[in-house]
Amino acid sequence: AITEKTSLALNYGVDAISSASWKIDAVTSASRRAREETRYSGGLGINQIVGKATVSAGVGVSREDNYNSDYAYATLAQDFNKRNSTVALSVSKAWDDIYSTKVGESRAFPRSKDTSTIGLNFTQTLTPWTVAAIGHEYTMAEGYQAHPENVVYLTDGTYADEVHPENRYRNASVLRINQYLPWRGALHADYRYYYDSWGVGSNTIGLKYYQYLTEDLIIRLRGRFYSQEAAEFYSWNPAPSDSYPTIDGKLREFDSLMYGVKFIYNATKAARKAGIAFGEKINLDLKWDGYQQADAVTSATQVAGPSTGLKANIVQVGLGMEF
Repeated sequence: AITEKTSLALNYGVDAISSASWKIDAVTSASRRAREETRYSGGLGINQIVGKATVSAGVGVSREDNYNSDYAYATLAQDFNKRNSTVALSVSKAWDDIYSTKVGESRAFPRSKDTSTIGLNFTQTLTPWTVAAIGHEYTMAEGYQAHPENVVYLTDGTYADEVHPENRYRNASVLRINQYLPWRGALHADYRYYYDSWGVGSNTIGLKYYQYLTEDLIIRLRGRFYSQEAAEFYSWNPAPSDSYPTIDGKLREFDSLMYGVKFIYNATKAARKAGIAFGEKINLDLKWDGYQQADAVTSATQVAGPSTGLKANIVQVGLGMEF
């Protein structure tokens, strides 16, 4: 906080990624398939309250060995109806440069990609215990969108570099409902429908349950089901005549399931008893999520191809302090 109505936010992060196989995707879609990689990112944002409106804006950067990204965003949120209703409009722009780390690369790199997004969200307090929100986001991505290191094996025994269309237009609609429960619990439910100009469509259903176990300890249980249709040009065994040969598994038809548990502990009292005096509030959290992915074939004429059998365990430990 700078004043009662103005605040600044600064973030910096480092992702240190390692994998047993160079074929495994890293944390972000921007990351190359490599045994080791480090990504550095940071951003600066400002929030300003003007009457019943909140104006936010910010900029940020991300740097990897083969991917650089700069972005900017702005959001305007307006409260009305005695602050029981909120309308928020957001816009953002990202400028990316993609490099190739392939040995003996003969293609022209770096290649660029520009992404523009506009979103509209409406939040409504339905009862003192219930809040609902609905929103839609439209994204235009233009430029290089394949993976430079991906080599595609074709049906005639030859190889080709991966190629994706250079224009992609995305739509995503979300409905959320948060419900307080009288036994000091809460239920958060959401549904997301997505489709884009590549023919990819998906449905996502999410559920989170929060419950106070003690005055200082909260448990959160979660589950999320995701189902996706394949891109129109995707094939697990592309032919030489295909315009967009790809081995990007994120473009195939598949289902996924995520489930997990998280503990959120207000450690302020325990810290005071231990003689730790700094910080007005200290939070500790521990989270585990399990993830499973499976091919889904909904058409009698479609062949799924080799299954990825992707499974993951995700563990996160966090510390938050207020001053």
